[in-house]
Amino acid sequence: MARVPDRTPAHLLRFLGHLLRRSATPAQPTWPESLVPSSGRVYIVADGLGSRSTPFRSYTPWLELLRPIILQAEPDAVPVGLSYVEPGEGYGPASTEISLLFDVPRLFAPYAPTLTRQTTYVGFSLGASLLTLGLGASFPQSRSVPQVIHNVRVPALILVQPALALQEPYIEAAKVFAKEPDGLAAPIQELLDLGESLRERFVQASESVAGSGTKVVLLYWPGDQFIAYPSQLMRDIRRAGVILRRLTLPSSQTADAYEQFQQHTNVAPHPRTLNGLRLVLARLIN
Repeated sequence: MARVPDRTPAHLLRFLGHLLRRSATPAQPTWPESLVPSSGRVYIVADGLGSRSTPFRSYTPWLELLRPIILQAEPDAVPVGLSYVEPGEGYGPASTEISLLFDVPRLFAPYAPTLTRQTTYVGFSLGASLLTLGLGASFPQSRSVPQVIHNVRVPALILVQPALALQEPYIEAAKVFAKEPDGLAAPIQELLDLGESLRERFVQASESVAGSGTKVVLLYWPGDQFIAYPSQLMRDIRRAGVILRRLTLPSSQTADAYEQFQQHTNVAPHPRTLNGLRLVLARLIN
């Protein structure tokens, strides 16, 4: 069947740009779940591109799905959602219009590890990349530099389907669409223009975190038609000390770009993904 013209990669990228750049974004309510306790056991959960802090239609924030899994593993833990605005403030899709290379220090700083709390990080897609770069910058760049805050204070960094590379049809569409007046959404533009640098920093950050004694686990679904996982990149990530876990999800090849993006976003709430996270947390605790 021929692909419907208005559901091509180019049209999806245009839609994402519009979604993330709405000039009249409704005011978001306060979000107490994004406030970080000064002590205790804390889990920082970061959702991805186009997500929001509150339920909307059929959308459920990832934090709400992970809370019971986290509390089952550690009943005394406090699950906290990362706000793309600031702790205590809710956010909408437009708030996820960020640059991973330039906005991460500002966004991650309130959630950085401290000596007074034990912090585990869990991120999906854009949020997974954000947490890795942010945490990597706070860790020693050399394995020979000991820091008491790490290893003990940050038991794990758990990543699900990190956004590091676009599939080829989206790269080609982005090259054409980038010339249009409205341009691309910032995270897409960054993957197009600075993707190699972003991936290098991700690998370096992963190595820094893993080398400091924190367990780094990456769960990914290679059947994703929107985000790509090149074999060389995955080898580099594994060599950095990251534990890779492939997710086996139902594969449905489609030429519809909106369905491809939906399949990507559906990795986070998929029962097999949640079960995989449940197993990872159980092993970490036990």
